[in-house]
Amino acid sequence: MIITAIKLIIAIVPIFLAGRVIYYFAFRDSPAFRGLPALALYFGLGAGFISWTAIVFMLVGIPFRYTLALTALSVALYVCVLVKTRKNTRNRDHAGKPPGKPRGKQTAVLTAVILLAAAVVFFRSVIFPMHYWDARIIWNYKAKVIFQNDTVFCGEFFDTDRLHLHPKYPLHLPCMEAWVYRVLGRTDDWAVMPLIPLYYLMLLPFFYGILKKLSGSRTALVSTAILSLLPPFHILDGPAHSGYADTPLAFFFTCAVLLLYTWLEERRRPYLLLGAAFTGFACYTKVEGVLLFILVLAWLCLRTLVIDGKGDRASAVKDLLVFTAVVTVLALPQYIIYLRIPNHTADIETYDYLKKLNPAAVYENLQRLPVIARHFLREYFIWAGHWGLLWYGFIICAVYSCRKRNISVLSLMALPAAYTAVMGFVYLITPYARGFEAQMEYSLSRLTLHTAPAALFAMALLARSGTADKNL
Repeated sequence: MIITAIKLIIAIVPIFLAGRVIYYFAFRDSPAFRGLPALALYFGLGAGFISWTAIVFMLVGIPFRYTLALTALSVALYVCVLVKTRKNTRNRDHAGKPPGKPRGKQTAVLTAVILLAAAVVFFRSVIFPMHYWDARIIWNYKAKVIFQNDTVFCGEFFDTDRLHLHPKYPLHLPCMEAWVYRVLGRTDDWAVMPLIPLYYLMLLPFFYGILKKLSGSRTALVSTAILSLLPPFHILDGPAHSGYADTPLAFFFTCAVLLLYTWLEERRRPYLLLGAAFTGFACYTKVEGVLLFILVLAWLCLRTLVIDGKGDRASAVKDLLVFTAVVTVLALPQYIIYLRIPNHTADIETYDYLKKLNPAAVYENLQRLPVIARHFLREYFIWAGHWGLLWYGFIICAVYSCRKRNISVLSLMALPAAYTAVMGFVYLITPYARGFEAQMEYSLSRLTLHTAPAALFAMALLARSGTADKNL
């Protein structure tokens, strides 16, 4: 047990160290993140980079086990970075201290709520081995195949008689689990579990840190407490401790949106690059990440070319091209593997959406609209145990933004709204007709979770807008 714990630390700590090294060398001129938000940023960069490197290695024929060289490299480079930054500590460009630091009992209570929610997710992760269905059959199975074969180019992915379900699914989470297995030297459904809650645990401080910078500590603390208690992180299908890829996707997408919104407000290039990196990581975490990338790109085009279009359009186009290029470089290796892996027979019969993407099929399925509308209404507004009052507040804040003509926040709120609309269309054309309603019941909460933190962030920004109006 002690040896396993030591190996687990050796597996997880380099993820943070790799992120710190990447941040230093790639974004050394950016405003410094401090404390837990910095730790969250390092985790995201490290996890995204390690899984991307593993995917590239496998694509070019390098065995997966050689990604362990990143452990020693990360430690060595981190020591160099630590020595150099210690010399320049006094000259670092720290972001300005945010206003409105809350004090007293309210702060203590809200902090206790966040810590309790985090503790619940962590302990629910580690007291049982991996046991949720999709976590074992889809994501962890891939991790074990990668660990045992040192590649995805093997029979479990390419032999049509041996294919597992959803062989074409993105590889970020399987690569991270295989990374832990490789350090442990064996597969262990229990020892891999401490990796799982890190995405949720790192989402909370990063959400707090960015919102604190933009709206002040009080708004950030209240909003983070609400985020930590969202029921889909704790119950329903695929919670944060389950081993599903939905919380990792929510982590990467939320971080990307927060960083990109900060870039739109301050126009500091490192925020754009960091946001692009996290968007790219989302693309090979779940298939929905590609859709989120398209929506984010549309949002950035709307903001830079239309809403803020009075400035230098050439510079705006250049920034958009840089963003697209970074995401493409990160997502391309996964897409190449996706094209090469054959479809599982069940996937062809159940999830071949392109066959239904035609006017005749859409017209044929219009009879589903009442069912889809009913499920969305129940999920968002009737079943209080799923989202509480979150989406009621979202509607109220959207109306308020329209009345105040707060276009920047309103455009941000369009992201989760557009994602919901696209998901509704996907349910309309899904070939999975036999269990169509059952599919909505077990997947809608997980899909909504991808953009719910971004929706909460947009709502919290209105507190800043209200304060600004009063100050003026």
